Amino acid sequence: MQPNSNLFYVDMIRAYAIIMVVLLHTAAPAMLNFSSISTSSWWVTNILFSFAHQGVPLFIFISGLLLLDPQKTESTTTFFRKRMSKVLWPFLFWSAFYYFWRLFYQDQNLTTSDAFALVVKGPMYYHLWFVYVIIGLYLATPILRSYTRNAPVANILYFVAVWAIFYSFFPLFSYFTGSHIGIRNVLFNSLVGYFLLGPLLKEFNVPRKYSWWIAITVVAATLFTATGTHWLTLHSDGQYQDKFIRLYMPNINVISMGMFVLLLKCRHAGILKKQCIAVPIKHIAMYSFGIYLLHPAIIELLDAGWLGFSLHAMIIHPVVGIPLTVMATIAISFLVVAMLRQIPVLRNVVP
Repeated sequence: MQPNSNLFYVDMIRAYAIIMVVLLHTAAPAMLNFSSISTSSWWVTNILFSFAHQGVPLFIFISGLLLLDPQKTESTTTFFRKRMSKVLWPFLFWSAFYYFWRLFYQDQNLTTSDAFALVVKGPMYYHLWFVYVIIGLYLATPILRSYTRNAPVANILYFVAVWAIFYSFFPLFSYFTGSHIGIRNVLFNSLVGYFLLGPLLKEFNVPRKYSWWIAITVVAATLFTATGTHWLTLHSDGQYQDKFIRLYMPNINVISMGMFVLLLKCRHAGILKKQCIAVPIKHIAMYSFGIYLLHPAIIELLDAGWLGFSLHAMIIHPVVGIPLTVMATIAISFLVVAMLRQIPVLRNVVP
């Protein structure tokens, strides 16, 4: 099975992005234990946790790159018929799944009215917030397609720049100064900037000699994020502070954009097209949405020892525990999703 060179880079980034998401959620519980684990354990977790926040932006970059392709000429009706069913059925099924998960596995006292309110307000479970983002981006796609098809690149860059000011720099200014900037954000909201950046960054042709500078910038932004998180947590009596790892923070934007550009540069690397690497990448990418939906349950089952052994970030040391847990979570989620896809009635809930 030879990868399609025109699409393999998409598979590569999707596979990498889902690994980052699983890494993020594997490391997250240990981040809350600042005062109860060793300094080295917390710092390793902190650095990996900071780096892994690129996962969701990478998924949005790829979605924007594919959905805002100017060559796509399908009607709005056709777009929604093809796309919405791939999101709505999984959304309903996994909202119900995690309702019963919370009810029976976590022994939470949730009524059906609670469940309805959680589904409407979102999310039923912490990771499902991204499904609400996908639905919102799909609703905006026909409008954004028309805009990106007809607007000059300079105008789109202006849009993204103003989005960054409203979405990233204004909240940062307010946090550190305590002052609120009164300019109303009437258009540049949420994660739409990431969506528009996907196709823009694809055309951003970085000479090979500058790739190292991008890599160094990503490392620097990761260390800045980890150091900022440590500083805020240390000065909050050990209570974990997440300000530096929120998706609107400039440092997270730098990590995400830098890694996206570097991954695009890697798409021509011959080693990635070897069968032993290309085939796993292709299959992980194919099941990435299903893995995303399922993996929190697998992480919890591994931690509790329900699969015959206990595995979590703090096993031995995070240097060992986090990679082992990520690999096991990906592998088990992959197998479960693959089996669900063989059942006709469940195939549509893990597209």
